[in-house]
Amino acid sequence: MKVRRAALEDVDDVAGHACAFVIGMRKPLALAFDATGFEMFYAEAMEHDHIAFWVAEQYGEVIGSCAAVCFPMFFAPKFWTSQEIMLWVNAGYRDGRASGLLLDAMSDWSVGNGCGQLVASCTD
Repeated sequence: MKVRRAALEDVDDVAGHACAFVIGMRKPLALAFDATGFEMFYAEAMEHDHIAFWVAEQYGEVIGSCAAVCFPMFFAPKFWTSQEIMLWVNAGYRDGRASGLLLDAMSDWSVGNGCGQLVASCTD
């Protein structure tokens, strides 16, 4: 299994995981998942340094993905934080290493971007 930064051509896999993540939230959003809007967001995010996506692959199959954004805190602008905005691993792979490797990738990226913390969420 390997984790790598997602590429533009990973959009379909990442969109599927993002949709599953939204559907799986404990407190469902009032808005439906917008696949077209996500694809536009994903393409634009690929061009920015303060947002990143990663994918976990096993035997050439994308089995999970995650994303994070880093930003300065409004009340302490010299302190940057990183927020996980999604993390999804397909059900058949949740007992393996994928989630931990994805979190490690987000954490390493956050530190590399000068963030003092990584805030993560949980859907189940």
